Amino acid sequence: MVIETSAEKVALRAYPSFTCAGVNWGIEQLKVLLGEHGTVYIPNKNGLVHNNRVTEELRTQGAVFVEDIKEVPEGAVVANSMHGLSPLDLRSSIAKSLLHYDLSCPLVDNVHQRVLRAITEARKKDKTAKVLYYCKDVTHPEPKAVIEQAPSHVVPVTDRSVLEDYQVHHNEMYFADSQTTLNVQQGMAMIEEYRDKFTGLRGLPRVGICFATYGRQGVLDGLIQNGIKMLVVLGSPTSSNTTELVKIGKSHGLPVEFLERGELLEEEMVRGFDKVGLHGGASVLPDEGDKAMDKLKSWGYKPMDYVFGQPEPLTFPNSKPKVYDFRSGQIPEELLALTRTY
Repeated sequence: MVIETSAEKVALRAYPSFTCAGVNWGIEQLKVLLGEHGTVYIPNKNGLVHNNRVTEELRTQGAVFVEDIKEVPEGAVVANSMHGLSPLDLRSSIAKSLLHYDLSCPLVDNVHQRVLRAITEARKKDKTAKVLYYCKDVTHPEPKAVIEQAPSHVVPVTDRSVLEDYQVHHNEMYFADSQTTLNVQQGMAMIEEYRDKFTGLRGLPRVGICFATYGRQGVLDGLIQNGIKMLVVLGSPTSSNTTELVKIGKSHGLPVEFLERGELLEEEMVRGFDKVGLHGGASVLPDEGDKAMDKLKSWGYKPMDYVFGQPEPLTFPNSKPKVYDFRSGQIPEELLALTRTY
């Protein structure tokens, strides 16, 4: 859709943009837990999600962010970040007799479940599953948890050389999946390029990149097609889905201002550009976009919305966190099974 306007200066605000359903769900659930327990430990120094404002606001409500689950006091309440749950973290929870809530984004959890289904499917055919898992940084908490779940089966694909150098074996079955927050087009192109090499490769049309990432990159393509002259992206530099928006903008030759908060936007940053795009990562609260747009309006820009695709859900109303109570020391066999790596 091309937006026609005779206004001298226009600011196009992207939709979908800012907090996604998963982030909204995670914040809602953690606030409920804080109301019930007072203090909840999050073993991720970067927060429940990768956004500093969200982290600080949750900290004032009783969330305690630590580097590692080993720092959590014995018998305490812990909730893992939305980036996924590793079997190794569950082992640590058992060792410290913790009450553990799994706040993994439901779409991230889907990746873990697909890995387990791939292993099962391959075993039924007396083969070994190999999941070609597209990611950029194996130390990022999301791929780290996936890799730790099945280190014998997950092949981290951080660049094309991994696929190029991989030695195909007749006893292996191949599956494509990915971190949920990366570049959609790059991920699809990389897997398609090597589909002939990995005979029978199974996977999703857009690998495993979630609908929130797909929508935010899709609307950015629309902004670019509408001739924006520069791009303002709001979000944290630790957020992979946000930094992908910045990279895409720059790859099209656009000047990009990457800011943590809307209030940091200055008139000098947009001066000389008559068509500005405003976008935000999936962990940025929507009022940050409002603040930035208010500033743009005060400088004479006409605000307009650019909408891509169908409206996204605002949360996952029917999803509840999985709860693992290890405080009694009596661990049922079905919970012990969750600590297994493959």
